[in-house]
Amino acid sequence: MKKKRILQTAAMAGLLAWTSSARAQLPVTDGLFLWLDATDPNTLFQDSGMTTLAGPGDNVALWFDKSGNDYHAFQDDDLLQPTVEANAMNGNNSVRLDGLDGDGMFIDDSAYLGRPYTAFIVNQYWGPTTGRTLQSQDINWLHGLWSGNHGHFADGWVGYVGAEIGVPYVTDAVDDFDTSSVMTNGLDITSSSAPIGEPGRLGIASVGVYPLEVSDADISEIIIYDRILDEGELTATREFLYGKYSVEIIEPPAQDAVFAGQLGVFTGGDPGEGLDFEGDFRYAINVGGPGGYAVGDVEFTDGSEFGITDDTPEVFITDANEIIDWHLDGEYGDTQNDDELEGVMESIRWNVPPGLDIELDVEAGTQYKLQLLFAESCCNRGFDLFLEDEQVVDNMNVQRIQGGINNGSQGVFYTHTFTAGDGTLNITLGGSDPGAPDNNPILNGLTLEVLAGLLGDFNGNGSLDADDIDLLSAAANGAGGAQFDLTGDGNVDGADRDKWVVEIANTYYGDADLDGEFSSTDFVRVFTAGEYEDAIDGNSTWSEGDWNGDGDFTSSDFVAAFAGGGFEIGPRGGVSAVPEPSAFGLWGLAACGLMGWLRRRIS
Repeated sequence: MKKKRILQTAAMAGLLAWTSSARAQLPVTDGLFLWLDATDPNTLFQDSGMTTLAGPGDNVALWFDKSGNDYHAFQDDDLLQPTVEANAMNGNNSVRLDGLDGDGMFIDDSAYLGRPYTAFIVNQYWGPTTGRTLQSQDINWLHGLWSGNHGHFADGWVGYVGAEIGVPYVTDAVDDFDTSSVMTNGLDITSSSAPIGEPGRLGIASVGVYPLEVSDADISEIIIYDRILDEGELTATREFLYGKYSVEIIEPPAQDAVFAGQLGVFTGGDPGEGLDFEGDFRYAINVGGPGGYAVGDVEFTDGSEFGITDDTPEVFITDANEIIDWHLDGEYGDTQNDDELEGVMESIRWNVPPGLDIELDVEAGTQYKLQLLFAESCCNRGFDLFLEDEQVVDNMNVQRIQGGINNGSQGVFYTHTFTAGDGTLNITLGGSDPGAPDNNPILNGLTLEVLAGLLGDFNGNGSLDADDIDLLSAAANGAGGAQFDLTGDGNVDGADRDKWVVEIANTYYGDADLDGEFSSTDFVRVFTAGEYEDAIDGNSTWSEGDWNGDGDFTSSDFVAAFAGGGFEIGPRGGVSAVPEPSAFGLWGLAACGLMGWLRRRIS
C-alpha cells in the first residue's frame, strides 16, 4: 500500500533534532528535496512505526528521509524488504537489494519530482542481477544502475557506461527544463542532452514502471534537490560524496587518440574534399554492398556477404550484421563523384564486440595506402582500430568526429600508409570506448591503394627519418620483416643498415638529426639527450646516439661514426669519405676531446 507515512509524535521530536544536525553535514542544503542516507544508522528501521532500528543483516521496512520533507522510503511486505549491509561501500553501510527476492521500496507518493532537479545516488552492484536502483513509478526514468551500466535515462538516454561489480559509483544528474546531463565518479558521460522526461513519483529497484528489472545492488545514499545546483555547489557536493565513499575518480579517456595514420572528415568525392580516389587501387570495397559505384579511379565492389564468396578468397570480412539503407542523409554535393560516394556510404556492416575482422591479400615489401570510410546515423558510438594486431586508434567516436549523428554533409575517414610485412593485411575494428555507450563497430567502405613508395620509408610518412632507421635496427636485431631486406639477400642485418644510411639516406653514420651532414651539431644533440653510457640497456635511438643499432649510446657508436670519415666534411658527395688509416687515431682523439667539451657545455 502506497500512502503518506505519519510520524509518531515522540519519534518525530527526536528524529527532527538529529536530522537538523545531520543536514549541516551537507555542503548544500538549499532546495534539498530528498535525502536517504544508509550510513546514518538512525535512519533505518525494521518497522514502519520507527520503533526498532535496523542493524547489519536486519530487514529494512522504512528508510527515513533526512531532508525534512518526510519523503520516507518504505516496504510493508517483509519478503520484498532490503537488508542492512555493513561496510559494503568502501567501509560504509548500505541498503542491500536482492534481485532474486525482488527487493524494492516505495518512496512516499507526496514526493513528486518535476523539473528542474539535481539528483545524486551512491550505489554499486554486488552480484549478477543487474537491474535498476532508482526509478520512476510513472514513466521510463532511472538514475544510477541499470543492466550492468551506470547512467541516467529520462524518457531517453542521457548517458551510460559499463558498471563493474563491487565498485561504488557516485552518479549525478543535472536536469533543467529543456536539457539534461549526467556525471559518474568525475567523468561526464552525457551522450545526449535532449531527453527531458519528468520522473514524478519515485521508487527503488522493483518499485516502478519496470518492476521486473531488479538488482543485486547496494545503495548508500540518495540526495535530490528541486533546483539546479550551480557549478560551485555541484563541485562541493561531488567532492563531499567522492571523499565520503573513497570512490575512484574516472579519468576522461583519450578521445580519438591516433598512434599511427590519420583521422579526419571528408566532404565529398572530388579532389581536395578529404579523400584520395586517384591512383592504382588494389581494393575498393563497399562493405555493406552493393558494388558498381565509381569515384575517380575507383570502382567499388560488392563487399556484402553475398558479394564476398569463395570466388574472392583474397578478401575476408567477419560475417556480421549488414544494413543496406543505413545512411540515407548523405549529401556531399552535385558532382558525379559526390553522388557515387553517397551510394557507398548508404550501407554498413556492423558487429557486436569483439567486432569486425578484415583480411586482405597483399604483397610483402609493397607500399600501400589504406582508407576506411565511416558515417554515423544512430548512436554515440566508440571503438578502436587495429592494424596487424597493433592498435592505431584508441576511442574513435564517429559521431563526434563527424559533427553529430546524421550529419549528411560530411563523413569520417581513417588513412594509413605502410609497407606490407607479409602477404596479409589484418584490420580489426573492436575494443571499447569508456566514454561512449555503444561499442558496436561499423564500417561503410574501404580502399587500398598501391603506392610507388619511398624506399626505406618504413613508417610510411613520406620521408626518411630517424624512426625508419630505428625500425630497421630493430628488424636487424631479430624483429625481422621482409620489407626491411633492402639488399635483397634474404637477410635483415648490418648490410641493410649500411644501404639505408649511405645509399638511400645519402648521409653518414653519426648524422643524428639526418640533415645530411655529420658535424658537431650532432654531438650537441646526442649529449643533450643524456644517454651516453647510462647503464640502461636498449633505451637509445639513432637521434640519441645509437648509430651502430645495438640500442645503446656508447663509445662503440663513435667507432661506427668516425669509421665513415664524414665528420665535418659536409654533405656526402665528391669528397673522399674514408680517411687515411694513419689519420683514424687522430679522429678518435678529436672525438674524446669533443666529448669532454660538450659535457662541460651541456652541464
